[in-house]
Amino acid sequence: MRELLMELVKRAHAENSVAVATLADGIAMLAYPMDDGMLVGLGMEGEYARRVDATRLLHKRAGDMARFGGWLPAQLKDGAWYVLKRLPSYHQDARLLEEDEVAAAVELLK
Repeated sequence: MRELLMELVKRAHAENSVAVATLADGIAMLAYPMDDGMLVGLGMEGEYARRVDATRLLHKRAGDMARFGGWLPAQLKDGAWYVLKRLPSYHQDARLLEEDEVAAAVELLK
Protein backbone atom coordinates (compact mmCIF):
# COMPACT_ATOMS: atom_id res chain seq x y z
CA MET A 1 0.00 0.00 0.00
CA ARG A 2 2.88 2.33 0.79
CA GLU A 3 4.31 1.79 -2.67
CA LEU A 4 1.04 2.78 -4.35
CA LEU A 5 0.77 5.90 -2.21
CA MET A 6 4.33 6.86 -3.12
CA GLU A 7 3.52 6.36 -6.81
CA LEU A 8 0.59 8.75 -6.35
CA VAL A 9 2.97 11.26 -4.74
CA LYS A 10 5.35 11.01 -7.69
CA ARG A 11 2.50 11.41 -10.20
CA ALA A 12 0.97 14.35 -8.34
CA HIS A 13 4.34 16.06 -8.20
CA ALA A 14 5.13 15.43 -11.89
CA GLU A 15 1.70 16.57 -13.11
CA ASN A 16 1.18 19.26 -10.43
CA SER A 17 -2.31 17.93 -9.82
CA VAL A 18 -4.17 15.74 -7.37
CA ALA A 19 -3.60 12.01 -7.84
CA VAL A 20 -6.11 9.51 -6.44
CA ALA A 21 -6.61 5.76 -6.26
CA THR A 22 -9.22 3.51 -4.68
CA LEU A 23 -8.46 0.00 -3.51
CA ALA A 24 -10.84 -2.96 -3.51
CA ASP A 25 -11.26 -2.80 0.29
CA GLY A 26 -12.68 0.73 0.07
CA ILE A 27 -9.51 2.58 1.04
CA ALA A 28 -9.06 5.73 -1.02
CA MET A 29 -5.67 7.39 -1.38
CA LEU A 30 -4.76 10.86 -2.50
CA ALA A 31 -1.70 12.99 -3.02
CA TYR A 32 -2.08 16.76 -3.33
CA PRO A 33 0.93 18.89 -4.29
CA MET A 34 1.47 22.14 -2.41
CA ASP A 35 4.03 24.91 -2.82
CA ASP A 36 6.03 23.67 0.15
CA GLY A 37 5.49 19.91 0.11
CA MET A 38 2.77 17.36 -0.41
CA LEU A 39 -0.48 16.46 1.35
CA VAL A 40 -1.21 12.74 1.42
CA GLY A 41 -4.34 11.07 2.64
CA LEU A 42 -5.96 7.72 3.17
CA GLY A 43 -9.68 7.60 3.50
CA MET A 44 -13.03 5.97 3.11
CA GLU A 45 -15.65 7.25 0.68
CA GLY A 46 -19.26 6.46 -0.11
CA GLU A 47 -20.76 3.47 1.69
CA TYR A 48 -17.42 2.74 3.36
CA ALA A 49 -17.32 6.21 4.94
CA ARG A 50 -20.54 5.51 6.82
CA ARG A 51 -18.73 2.75 8.69
CA VAL A 52 -16.17 5.15 10.13
CA ASP A 53 -16.94 5.87 13.79
CA ALA A 54 -15.74 9.44 14.30
CA THR A 55 -15.74 9.23 18.09
CA ARG A 56 -13.70 6.02 18.08
CA LEU A 57 -11.28 7.47 15.51
CA LEU A 58 -10.69 10.62 17.55
CA HIS A 59 -10.32 8.72 20.85
CA LYS A 60 -7.94 6.23 19.30
CA ARG A 61 -5.80 9.04 17.86
CA ALA A 62 -5.78 10.95 21.16
CA GLY A 63 -4.90 7.78 23.07
CA ASP A 64 -1.67 7.19 21.14
CA MET A 65 -0.40 10.46 19.72
CA ALA A 66 3.08 9.03 19.22
CA ARG A 67 1.67 6.57 16.67
CA PHE A 68 -1.36 8.38 15.26
CA GLY A 69 -0.71 12.07 15.93
CA GLY A 70 0.84 12.78 12.54
CA TRP A 71 -2.44 11.93 10.81
CA LEU A 72 -5.12 14.62 10.92
CA PRO A 73 -8.73 13.41 10.61
CA ALA A 74 -11.00 15.24 8.19
CA GLN A 75 -14.58 14.66 7.11
CA LEU A 76 -15.37 16.08 3.70
CA LYS A 77 -18.63 17.71 2.69
CA ASP A 78 -19.71 14.56 0.80
CA GLY A 79 -19.29 12.48 4.00
CA ALA A 80 -15.95 10.92 3.09
CA TRP A 81 -13.45 10.45 5.93
CA TYR A 82 -9.74 10.94 5.44
CA VAL A 83 -6.68 11.04 7.62
CA LEU A 84 -4.19 13.49 6.17
CA LYS A 85 -0.47 14.01 6.60
CA ARG A 86 1.63 16.88 5.34
CA LEU A 87 4.98 15.92 3.90
CA PRO A 88 7.35 18.89 4.10
CA SER A 89 9.19 18.23 0.86
CA TYR A 90 9.32 15.94 -2.13
CA HIS A 91 12.37 14.14 -3.44
CA GLN A 92 11.77 11.34 -5.92
CA ASP A 93 14.16 8.94 -4.21
CA ALA A 94 13.33 9.87 -0.62
CA ARG A 95 11.51 7.50 1.69
CA LEU A 96 8.70 9.89 2.63
CA LEU A 97 6.45 7.48 4.51
CA GLU A 98 7.23 4.25 6.28
CA GLU A 99 4.95 1.22 6.04
CA ASP A 100 4.05 1.48 9.75
CA GLU A 101 2.84 5.07 9.20
CA VAL A 102 0.53 3.93 6.42
CA ALA A 103 -0.67 1.01 8.57
CA ALA A 104 -1.46 3.47 11.39
CA ALA A 105 -3.60 5.56 9.03
CA VAL A 106 -5.55 2.50 7.91
CA GLU A 107 -5.99 1.40 11.53
CA LEU A 108 -7.49 4.79 12.43
CA LEU A 109 -10.10 4.44 9.70
CA LYS A 110 -11.19 0.89 10.51
